[in-house]
Amino acid sequence: MTAHPWAYALPAGVISAAYVLINAPYPGTLDFGIVFWTGLLGGVVTLGGKKEAQGIGFRTGLVGSLPILWDMVPTVGEILQFDQPVFFGVLEVLIVLVLIAFVAVMVGVSGAIAAMIGRWLSRKFGSEKPEPVSS
Repeated sequence: MTAHPWAYALPAGVISAAYVLINAPYPGTLDFGIVFWTGLLGGVVTLGGKKEAQGIGFRTGLVGSLPILWDMVPTVGEILQFDQPVFFGVLEVLIVLVLIAFVAVMVGVSGAIAAMIGRWLSRKFGSEKPEPVSS
């Protein structure tokens, strides 16, 4: 059980991100289904209420969405090499950054939803008062 939101979110998100990168069939194809499962587990181990579970799941999703950046760095490099006015290059890079942020937020939201489901499952089928693990 965890009482600190990053104690679970950071390692689970990094493991999710690594899993996504390793299992990508080719660049540009990323399956973030693992983020749902790590978010679900995060909700199960949450000691706090609904907001804490959402926070853990969202943070897990944000960290787990790091492969998006990994895939988009070459894209930004290619955009900067185009023979075009600087304004268009800057605009294209901004559009890519907005898309990266949008997808990262969507992955975070899926982690938050999964964490809420996990919290509900742990309360429904688990003990009334979980014993916290002290560090």
